[in-house]
Amino acid sequence: GDTIDEGSSAEGVVISKGSLLEASIEAYNNNYQVNAEVQYTFRFTPRHDIPQNGYIKIEFDSRYDLNGVYCSSGDSGYHTVVFPGDSYIRLRRLDATIAGTYTDPGAPAIEFVFEDVKNPGYGITTDPFTISTQYTNGTPDAEGVPGLDGSIIDSVDVPGKNITAGQLGNCSVSASGGNYTVGELADYVVTFDTINLIP
Repeated sequence: GDTIDEGSSAEGVVISKGSLLEASIEAYNNNYQVNAEVQYTFRFTPRHDIPQNGYIKIEFDSRYDLNGVYCSSGDSGYHTVVFPGDSYIRLRRLDATIAGTYTDPGAPAIEFVFEDVKNPGYGITTDPFTISTQYTNGTPDAEGVPGLDGSIIDSVDVPGKNITAGQLGNCSVSASGGNYTVGELADYVVTFDTINLIP
């Protein structure tokens, strides 16, 4: 019918991203030693659907070395990509949409196992890991598929890990000639075996 009154809001609304549920990250045998190449398991439950051709992005502290990483379990229906020098892993959903708990309250957790993740080269507490599900950005990448870093659907930060220093082996300290006499000068020899290279 004929319009009597009309108007528009002064501002739009802000749509916030959802949160991934029950997210966890663990190294095999809790091996968080410096420079160790370790199997890492990532587990989470999506709140909202992950569409076909959508992405899962797992961001690491930049001090991890991911150059030799590959997915050994959980990537059926996905295409895993790790570019040399990047500090993240991306998985593109090839098969049909995966339901999140908003659509299906009984939606199961998703789990990926990655091999040969190389821990940082010195003892630190790493920055948090960020796991996100994303739409594509619509721009084809080098492989001709829709690109990463579209709009985020769900996201979560998982606390970083305490990377521990390796243990020196066969440590000994001895005085040259066995001279341990009080007040006398002596040369001391310190020996040990290293696990990691000294840069």
